[in-house]
Amino acid sequence: MNYSDSSKTTPPSHARDSVDPIGPRVDHARLGAVAPRILNEVLSGVSDAVVVCDRRGVVQSLHGTAPELLPSVHIGGDVHRSLLGHLSGGPDVFHGVLDGVSLTARQRPLNGGRSAWYLRASESHRTGPPSAEFLSESARRLNASLQYERVVQHSVQIPVPEIATTCLHFTVEPGFGVGWSRWSASDTASTPASGHLRVSAADRLEWLAAVLSGDAPLTEPWPSDTADLLPESSTPPGAMVALPVHGSTGVIGAMLFVRAFGHAGFDDHDIGLLREYCDRVGAAVSAALLYRYQSRTAETLRASLIPLPLPRAHGVSLGSAYRCALGAELIGGDYYEVSASPEGIDFLLGDVCGKGVEAAALSGLVRQSLNALKLVERRPRALVEMLNQVLVDNANERFTTLALGQATHNGSGGLDVVLAGGGHLPALVLHADATVEEIAVPGMIVGAIPDAVFATTSFTLAPGDMLLLYSDGVTEARNDLPEREMFGEERLHALLADCAGMPAGAVAERIEQVVGDWLRDGVHDDIAILAIQADGTH
Repeated sequence: MNYSDSSKTTPPSHARDSVDPIGPRVDHARLGAVAPRILNEVLSGVSDAVVVCDRRGVVQSLHGTAPELLPSVHIGGDVHRSLLGHLSGGPDVFHGVLDGVSLTARQRPLNGGRSAWYLRASESHRTGPPSAEFLSESARRLNASLQYERVVQHSVQIPVPEIATTCLHFTVEPGFGVGWSRWSASDTASTPASGHLRVSAADRLEWLAAVLSGDAPLTEPWPSDTADLLPESSTPPGAMVALPVHGSTGVIGAMLFVRAFGHAGFDDHDIGLLREYCDRVGAAVSAALLYRYQSRTAETLRASLIPLPLPRAHGVSLGSAYRCALGAELIGGDYYEVSASPEGIDFLLGDVCGKGVEAAALSGLVRQSLNALKLVERRPRALVEMLNQVLVDNANERFTTLALGQATHNGSGGLDVVLAGGGHLPALVLHADATVEEIAVPGMIVGAIPDAVFATTSFTLAPGDMLLLYSDGVTEARNDLPEREMFGEERLHALLADCAGMPAGAVAERIEQVVGDWLRDGVHDDIAILAIQADGTH
């Protein structure tokens, strides 16, 4: 054999060492790429948390139950800061508490100066948050919001990781199935995952049905049908416990608490603590559900009570403005309404004593009653008299002032107006020459006494003239200066005169704008404005 040419036929020494005399050649490059994946798969089934570090103490990899057991330890982190600072003892066994779990740890040196730490939750030394402190903080966070979705989100976030690795909250939605929210120590999203189980799917989960029926806590052994509800993980779930959530109407949900494989199970103390926690969750969820119901009721009421859009009426230009005293509720005690007919329009503007939802409810009663009474009576004063009797018979402590009338075409482009008063402010007429006329209508407030006296007045709007009705929220608007001066009737008269030549819609908006500037976002009464103009059309 020619040894001088051996370099051409013999592999390098490191490759030569890899040749099996009775087997195929080993591809070390491929093996090097596959080895970490195989190592991770092999270690994923162990019950210990395995942390591998380099010689500088930088975490290189996490295996086994490490991602769930040690949520604060991350690849690339400093093991001395994230782990060793919480451990004491040695030289063979260490103990400590990290992320609310009591740990037992062992260290093993590896080649190249690296090291591996093997950790598991200690059955005998496991600790959790003090019961009173945990429950107090839980109540504070749960009661921090009345928004239903946010309360449910908080309910699954609070126990993680102190009590459980993963927490699920199942909420009963009668007729729609079961909603669920989930939070895990390994989650990186900003909010919990959520979903919905249809009635048929929820019924197939016998354990969930049992918990929702109010049975005792369900613990291991656990059915396999929880797999679809738990987050994807390299380690299987360990101990689980499910508890009902009781609300003001009975069982309103269930909570599932899960600890990762390798953690200690749930003992009697844990279950007692979680039962109390579920009671607090139930109280918070019940309050949020009540608030949601009240909000939806108020929204339904608001939708039925806000002034309707003004109709289109031949020969009449209309404008309106509305601002309630309590901006968040968007409804108040002031009201107006206009209906059109071939002859002209019927109109109404009034002011209920008080503010907010209670005043709005009476304003709704007034409008509905008048719409019903118009089926048998159209004369303005007769309508006010009949409305007064309705409100008196209703035994409502509140009352209303109002101006109610009819405006009919007179054949010359103007409108003939009949106006009935019920203790309301004088109406104003803006003439085409910019003069302002005050029209007082005698009459008592409506709904206070059974034998109240009412009256009517009649006048004509020439083409271009405008009738202005308004509530006391306009004239009694106070600015934020120390004197708290009211806007007053004099300023309103001057402002209306300046609006000569403007259409009705622009006049109403202008008055609301000026009064709003006067208020400077200060506290005010409800404001309602209705402008009716004869546009000169025959």
